[in-house]
Amino acid sequence: MKVSDSPDVDEDEPAIYYFGAHHSREPISTEACMTVLDHILTNYGIDDEITYDVDNKEIWFVPIVNPNGVKIVLDQTDIWWRKTIRDNNNNHTFDSDYQYGTGNDGVDLNRNYGFTWGNVGSTDNINGETYHGSERILGT
Repeated sequence: MKVSDSPDVDEDEPAIYYFGAHHSREPISTEACMTVLDHILTNYGIDDEITYDVDNKEIWFVPIVNPNGVKIVLDQTDIWWRKTIRDNNNNHTFDSDYQYGTGNDGVDLNRNYGFTWGNVGSTDNINGETYHGSERILGT
């Protein structure tokens, strides 16, 4: 969702991004993102700083980056699941270790951005909870 004084126009303005729910087991981050959105929408035209930001920036909201992973947690299939449910081993089955939130499938989207992809904090191990994937999916 884009919040701007001209949402249908691609203006040459700085952009701010709010992303929620990268990790499936952190569904509250979706609520936090939506709370910020609500605060901005409610206070536009009332709060000078918010009004200035909306009028002079493009503010983007992505409340859930990882919807299929969040569903695994909310359905309590695996409450420790962190990654997407990408079928890494191509066996057409969701493979996870239900006790530890790890397994053959899934990519940790928070470890998959272009900047320093596959670097600190991620793993090449397909079973690891911070597996960054076989290639970059997000970012450039």
